[in-house]
Amino acid sequence: MLPFDYGARPFAQWIKTQDKGYDYILNFAALKHVRSEKDPYSILAMLETNVLKLQGLSQTFADDARVKRAFCVSTDKAANPSSMMGATKRLMEHALFGQGRSWADSTKITSARFANVAMSNGSLLQSWRYRVEQNQPMACPDGCKRYFVTLSEAGHLCTLGALLGEADSILVPKLNPEDHLVTLQSVAETYLDSIGYTPHFTTDEDEARATVLTLKAQKKWPVLLTPLDTAGEKPYEEFVAKNETVLTTDFADLDRVPYVPPAQPEAFDAFMKTADAMLNGQSGVVTLEAIKDAICTVEEAFRASHVASTKSLDQRV
Repeated sequence: MLPFDYGARPFAQWIKTQDKGYDYILNFAALKHVRSEKDPYSILAMLETNVLKLQGLSQTFADDARVKRAFCVSTDKAANPSSMMGATKRLMEHALFGQGRSWADSTKITSARFANVAMSNGSLLQSWRYRVEQNQPMACPDGCKRYFVTLSEAGHLCTLGALLGEADSILVPKLNPEDHLVTLQSVAETYLDSIGYTPHFTTDEDEARATVLTLKAQKKWPVLLTPLDTAGEKPYEEFVAKNETVLTTDFADLDRVPYVPPAQPEAFDAFMKTADAMLNGQSGVVTLEAIKDAICTVEEAFRASHVASTKSLDQRV
């Protein structure tokens, strides 16, 4: 383990000292929470980590034919993105696969999109555990459906994608809405049952706060159902964008999505220059709208699909 930022100059210098080189580059660095949409500076941090530093990573290994494969983890939220986080991960896919990449021609490039990792750091499910420990009501978006995978399943998917995935493709789990989408209310019920409680659902925040100890004595727990009205939230999840094609793989439970470049590939290079200027403070005060306008030069559909709101997921967790 070395204390390097993968997009930092010390890392690039260190790589040059490694005479034997590397066969595989697996990049899991990401800012991947929708709640990061709360201000423009958080989004700039996402752009820097998810997109600009990835392009720098490919430049670090430019024309290094010793690298057999390069893999970066994406997210289901990159398909028809409704959040800034999802949009940055879609831009990450352009930086990884697109014409501006610097990987050697012989290097096979792959990625993976997958569902929410149950109990992952910063997740809604993790917040439930913290709230129960602190005698606080749980919060749950009303009518929201999600796919879930375990930590080990996510690791297996990424390993298969990194080592065996088809080049220039994104590996996705073979899930369907009818059988695999679950409401967060049902997940909350399952979680509470696992620790010996039954849910008491309410839409009244005052009631949820006031009844914790009373309900706890009855082996019940208050769960506040909230509107699906925070920035970037989708009522459901998907793995494939409208302009993408799903192909089968040799794996029974996995499909692949061939990478689709932007409608105007040159727009991505212009976006990278704009984003770099924003990060370097050369664009004056950066606003959410300015960042969105820049993203839409590459992903025009984001102008309509983005779910904007003055409410942040932080207010729910």
